Amino acid sequence: MPKTVLDSKTLVGKDVDDGIGTLQINGTLSTLTPPLDDVSTKIATFDFMKGQGTGITISTSEPVNPDLNPVNKKWIQIDNNKMIVNLFEWNNNVWNIETIKNIVTGQWHWIIETMSGKLYSCGSNYYGELVSNDTILRNLPTPIIGYDNPNKINCGYWTTFIEKSDGTVWCCGDNSNGDLGLGHVNVVSTFTQLPVTFNSPKKIASGGAHTIIEKLDGTVWITGNQQCINKPNTNSFVLLEGISNLNKLEVALMNDSIFIEKSDGTVWAVGSNFYGELGLSNNTRTTSFTM
Repeated sequence: MPKTVLDSKTLVGKDVDDGIGTLQINGTLSTLTPPLDDVSTKIATFDFMKGQGTGITISTSEPVNPDLNPVNKKWIQIDNNKMIVNLFEWNNNVWNIETIKNIVTGQWHWIIETMSGKLYSCGSNYYGELVSNDTILRNLPTPIIGYDNPNKINCGYWTTFIEKSDGTVWCCGDNSNGDLGLGHVNVVSTFTQLPVTFNSPKKIASGGAHTIIEKLDGTVWITGNQQCINKPNTNSFVLLEGISNLNKLEVALMNDSIFIEKSDGTVWAVGSNFYGELGLSNNTRTTSFTM
């Protein structure tokens, strides 16, 4: 059983007698002793040895002493050498670890999916975009209950869309431009289902002020701000004419740019181009898809 190795520089002479925990790593048990911390110390670092003796450093911006933080403290760790991302949770004196399968980011919030299918959210929640059915900011990964093993996750600037395992599509967040396509422009802090006609979509892409969905039949629909295609704004999804059966679909978070790859492999762009972000050899805004 490999022994935990603590970074002596981090301890700064503090006791490490408290907080003995257990860490499960790929079937190998290691004892883990987090350094004793106090409220004034905001950075705590510790190392542990993996089964093959590979040391990994984890840093957190919160105290790690379980006496001060008794339950549900979580950290994200990236092992650059092995390209593995893990979520650590200190809970009832046990370190739980889950490898992260997917990370989806909005402008100020993100959602992670673990290999076991669990979802966690963190960050801004001004419009309820963390799928928590409230508007309380979270600065630690917080479980999303009831949406395990999703088919799709998409985060816009201040919006979140999830296709559940049953194919239904749910959304929440800022809706001031009709971004969510629910027929109104009110903030939606409670996770709300889209019409069943959008079940099992091929693609979902939400940006700064609009959302695009490719339905199962290959048709492409848009809601919200549509200045990028010289159309009036809508608060319900309308057909994006002339576009269907896409290979790829991307919507910019900070502006209204849209990128698509058609079924023939050609790539087209439309919308904001102030910095030349559309890659069209100019910085002229375009309101029609240009290859």
